[in-house]
Amino acid sequence: MSLDGDGLRALLSTAGPGAVADVLLELDEPARRALADTVRAYRDEVDPGQVRPHPHVPALLVAGAACLPTVAGVVVWLRRRELLRSADPSVAVHVARVLAAPGRPAIASVARQLAERVRPGSVDLHWPLAYALLGAAGAGPVVTDAMVRGWARHVLCARSEPYVSSSDTWLPVMLPHLFEVDGAVADTTYWGGMARLRELCRQGRVSREALLTGCLYRMRAGDRRAPMRDVLSLHADLGPTPDEVAAHRQEYLGLLASEQTAVAEAAQLALRSLDDAGRLPVSVLAEAGEVVLLRPDKKLVRTQLRWLDAAARRDPAHLPVLVPALAGGLGNAAVDLAEQALTVVARHLPAAGTAGRDALRAAAAELTGDLARQAHALLGEAPPAACAVVALNPASPCVALPLQPTASVGELVGELRRVLRGTVEVPLLERVLDGLVRGFRADRHGLAAALAPYISPWTGRWYGLVRAAAGVDEPPSPLPSYDYVPKEPALSAVLTRRLVELADQFRAGTAPPELLATPATTDGHVDPDRMLRLLAAAERDGRQPGDADLTQALLRLPRDLDPAFTARAARLTSPAGRRLHHWLDTTPDACTALPEEPGLADLLARAGSTQSLDDAGPRSGGRLALLWPGVLPSHREVVATYLRPHVLPSIEPDRNGDLCRVLPTLARCGGPFGADMAVCLVYGLAASRSADRLYAVDALVTLAGNDDFDGDLTGRVLGDLASRRVIVLRRAVDALTEASGVDAAVWDITAAALPALLGMPLPRPAGVPDLLALAAATAAAGTTRRAVPGLAEVAGRRDRSRLVVEARRLSRAVAV
Repeated sequence: MSLDGDGLRALLSTAGPGAVADVLLELDEPARRALADTVRAYRDEVDPGQVRPHPHVPALLVAGAACLPTVAGVVVWLRRRELLRSADPSVAVHVARVLAAPGRPAIASVARQLAERVRPGSVDLHWPLAYALLGAAGAGPVVTDAMVRGWARHVLCARSEPYVSSSDTWLPVMLPHLFEVDGAVADTTYWGGMARLRELCRQGRVSREALLTGCLYRMRAGDRRAPMRDVLSLHADLGPTPDEVAAHRQEYLGLLASEQTAVAEAAQLALRSLDDAGRLPVSVLAEAGEVVLLRPDKKLVRTQLRWLDAAARRDPAHLPVLVPALAGGLGNAAVDLAEQALTVVARHLPAAGTAGRDALRAAAAELTGDLARQAHALLGEAPPAACAVVALNPASPCVALPLQPTASVGELVGELRRVLRGTVEVPLLERVLDGLVRGFRADRHGLAAALAPYISPWTGRWYGLVRAAAGVDEPPSPLPSYDYVPKEPALSAVLTRRLVELADQFRAGTAPPELLATPATTDGHVDPDRMLRLLAAAERDGRQPGDADLTQALLRLPRDLDPAFTARAARLTSPAGRRLHHWLDTTPDACTALPEEPGLADLLARAGSTQSLDDAGPRSGGRLALLWPGVLPSHREVVATYLRPHVLPSIEPDRNGDLCRVLPTLARCGGPFGADMAVCLVYGLAASRSADRLYAVDALVTLAGNDDFDGDLTGRVLGDLASRRVIVLRRAVDALTEASGVDAAVWDITAAALPALLGMPLPRPAGVPDLLALAAATAAAGTTRRAVPGLAEVAGRRDRSRLVVEARRLSRAVAV
């Protein structure tokens, strides 16, 4: 029989896969191979990749297996997704028939390579054909993750009847890997395979040991909740005997530390059954207690406490081993669980001897607060004197790192590139401005050549400044002019008007030798002596500094100034000198008690600025808000007033809290601590993202070292915002817990926040018990043991809710 290309096309367009296989099997191998190009061309013509597969694609799949000349070519053809997605399992029979013909690539090689290339994401598509060809070739199973998952879905779960018949052949090979391959248990769970495993075990076709070993492996490896639930159910149905538990004792002991509570409970139950049989060494029981008693799972810990208590009652000779394990439970993060452990220790301490007392004493040394007092009282000892709290040094603006100028034009250009790419940092911007002025005075042409790659027609003050420094004229505006000019926050305008002023000076060739406002430190403060020296030189040379530059320099003067500096400043007679003298004469120093911080408009008026800043109230400042603390480094509360609406969005879910990173810089500013700073701090502590809360924690640590930090004010703000449900209290409590080394400040905040929360109508916000626990933990660090209004009423209730338990604990801590 002969068949040409046209005949094959006609056959593929009319016949099914079985008829195509019959015709091609009547040809010899050379005749079949001669049709390979026709098969490939026909695949492109019928476009099997469309949404609705071509009806003759299954026949095309068989034709490719019958005509393509090499193993690799056949494997690639049989893996084509567009051909397989319309093929049913019966097509595999005809593929196997044509591959078994004389001269065809070896079916065993095709089957094995096809199986090895099955991927977990395409198991349902590629596995059935690979499985069928392996069976037709008489080859053994190929063990890969994908093949194991396919076996679990199609054979073990009996999803497709044609595959079930050979399950006995694959079962002993695949079963050991079922629990080891990630995702295989989930596949088995979804399609009811666990029930089949139980049935196979009852029939004796699967050993209990194999299933028990598999369950323990998956329990160690972990899995999603639903698959693990079925694994634990299978483990419970097996009902491990004492002999089996003893054989796997160390595995069960390790499972007590599992992240999944259900796994730890199953391990605890198995070990307890071994103990009930009298086959669990007391040392292993103590080791289990040391692991479980530190877990946060209340049910698990309480079960372990009852187990250890019963073991101690059963044989008091084991107390020297069991009491140290019980004492380890005092370190549980949940204070109520730690107190229950202490209760069990107290019951057995008299009979535990020296070893028990030493263990309790060692555990008590790591405790704080009321729990430490109870432990030492149980020992009949006075608690050790509290260690002196090391006070943090006040955060002085003058101890910030010095600002280093750019060392070369190359370094200046590198810093400028960062600015043009959007980096917003006070030290970076000031280094660039200082470098541009120095470079313009030293080598104007060299600076222009270095800036040439960064000259752009784009609008923006920084691009305009670069063009001016390089001596390039401003390009004509492509947009018509409008009378409306958008306003910007006054704090941003202090910076942006410096850029416009400096650009004008570059164009006029009147740029100063140095800028007055260049800070001496990274937090924005200028060096008063340097500023006075530059003003004296300008007066001697008949120059007048720029208005915006001088205004910013005045705003950056430190609060604490040497009286000799004021006397020297009074000798200046130029307009700039008189503005400095007026500023010093009207701005109180840091030692003067002010009823409130002066506003920005007042500060600008005292600075004698001739430029009008129309907007003296908070407006959106975008990322420029990160620079505001550097504009007024000695007036923290003014900056906080402007920043308050910018930090507010951080408390809302899925909102960008990027401006929270300004809080540590704001905390390092000078000036009195006021309500707006407290609000900004609380917003940061209650931010929805944990990374934003860490910025607020850093700010709190800095502020706690200042003498003027008002923890009571911060606490009242926290209590008010939490009681009105503006913020999520639990987030703020978590952040305050992270503030290490400032327990006195945390105590002040928590004690001041509690009255509003305890006195509010029900329901209270979640987190009030956590706030009470934090207050009790930090009360010992406070300088005063203040009474907390409303605490006695809550502590006097008769119920045993966590709120009442924590309130009683705080009452005891305050009363000490």
